Amino acid sequence: MGDLNYRIPISDTEAKAYLTASKLQELLELDQLKVEQQNQRVFVGFEEAPITFRPTYKFDVGTSDYDTSEKKRSPSWCDRILWYTNRQKDARQTWIQNLWYRSTMELTLSDHKPVSALFDAKIRAVQKEKMEVLANQLAKQLDKFENESIPTLEVKDSNISFDNVRFLVPITRSIIVQNTGKVLAHFRFIPKQDELVPCKPFYHISPSTGALLPGDAIRINITLHIRQVQTASSLTVGTETLDDKLVLHTDLGKDSFVCLAGVWLPSCFGSNLEVLCSIQKPIRQCGLEGVRLVSVHLKQGKGRHIVDGPVSLEDSSAVSMSDAATNQRIPVELLRMVDFLFRYGLDTDKLFRSPGDPFLVRYIVECLDTGSEFDVEGLLLEEPEETEALSNQDSASQEDLQDMNSEERISDSGQTIPLDIDLLLKSASILRRGNDATSKILRLTHRKGRVASVHAVAECLLKFLEGLEISVVPDSLYLWIVQEGYYDAEARQKIRASMPAANGVVFDYLLSFLREVLAGYTGNPEPSAESLARIFAPAMIRKPLDVDTSFLRDAGGFGVEFRAAVFIEQFLRDK
Repeated sequence: MGDLNYRIPISDTEAKAYLTASKLQELLELDQLKVEQQNQRVFVGFEEAPITFRPTYKFDVGTSDYDTSEKKRSPSWCDRILWYTNRQKDARQTWIQNLWYRSTMELTLSDHKPVSALFDAKIRAVQKEKMEVLANQLAKQLDKFENESIPTLEVKDSNISFDNVRFLVPITRSIIVQNTGKVLAHFRFIPKQDELVPCKPFYHISPSTGALLPGDAIRINITLHIRQVQTASSLTVGTETLDDKLVLHTDLGKDSFVCLAGVWLPSCFGSNLEVLCSIQKPIRQCGLEGVRLVSVHLKQGKGRHIVDGPVSLEDSSAVSMSDAATNQRIPVELLRMVDFLFRYGLDTDKLFRSPGDPFLVRYIVECLDTGSEFDVEGLLLEEPEETEALSNQDSASQEDLQDMNSEERISDSGQTIPLDIDLLLKSASILRRGNDATSKILRLTHRKGRVASVHAVAECLLKFLEGLEISVVPDSLYLWIVQEGYYDAEARQKIRASMPAANGVVFDYLLSFLREVLAGYTGNPEPSAESLARIFAPAMIRKPLDVDTSFLRDAGGFGVEFRAAVFIEQFLRDK
């Protein structure tokens, strides 16, 4: 609508003649706008009501007379009203109807006469009911699209149990994670709130991160491996548990949780000297609650106790009093390791300097924890024949078990150990708790030879000492040692006298063994009191976590590790 400025391309005289003769239709045929529309050059698809009024341009201002100026403009329909209907979107012909289309000749303010039109038009209105239905449908479709765009992982069997967890023996369990969504899903295990790592240090997750296509699944292995003897100690005394919770995070999706739990089998590694000396059966047979019960009674000063088998914390009647004079003062486990090294290891090169074979170390630990006899033949010989599997394949005959008295002569001789294998097998030590004649030999599945076996037992000995809940030399004596005991003989003897009975006996026993090593060792390199002290001092004398050694910065001199080693060295030099 507006002044489109299309003209009648004839002279004003001719145009006025048409008007005088009332030939409007003939004059309209010359209208430039009509001509251009018919040729589809402008306003294609636009419509206009029939024109029944005279041309609206050009008039002398203030009058209704057509132009009388020198320019003599031809009368034309410059002012028009057109409308458009999109046939592709609305094929209805009746949605708009023109009721009238006219000009107002009475107005003389301009050289144009205004044009007006009245229409009957159908206006689209929103039907709220239909709109709500449609809106709900669209919302559902949008929700479905959004949900399908969210990565979704499903964890099958999210509760994992590790039964019969043993020291140094890894156990692996698996979970299956499947992408049940419709988009690629990236996942990773993340730390729980206020923690820095996804799991406790004795758990290992593989793989811990990855990506899954829709429908794909992956097996994730979770391995529990108690490698540190300090961890074994914490599990035995109850300051640590195997319980843990893993958080499987899905990028842009929901977190899943995997609960871990396990049953810890107590081990002499990480145990307590007093406890080991107070139980009659191997620690595995006493059970975790039995070991803790004995520990509680000892801490309460109720005397030494013997546990015959598995007990619960509620069943205190299972713990019987024992005369201290008849109770063993050195743990059988320690006796067995020292006995083996004394018999078969004093000619082995790099004794206490070479790591033990992991398989043999686990075997030694299992024998000590279960009370099973060493397979001496398997430990000393190489190139094994087919033997029974290690796990729960214990067997022995009474002919395999030799009388201890016949072996004591070799142990007390102090001579170089004969390497005749028949003699070695006949003199195998059978150390038992409570003269248990039913102990069985735990057969080896793989023989590594005597040298490897000696190194494995040597490593076990050091691990055993390092892991004691209370070190051989108690923490309370540590500062005394590094301040005076390492150089003062009188202080050294006072420190020894201050040790608890069980600790003192074990301390003396280890020193006696190390003196025998110094006297009878024939391997290479030749040991010295200093070298043995440097090896055993960290295992026998542990630096407490809360000890204050700041005095060393002021006084200067040797470090605490060196002073502890000198303390042991001086005892080895004493006769």
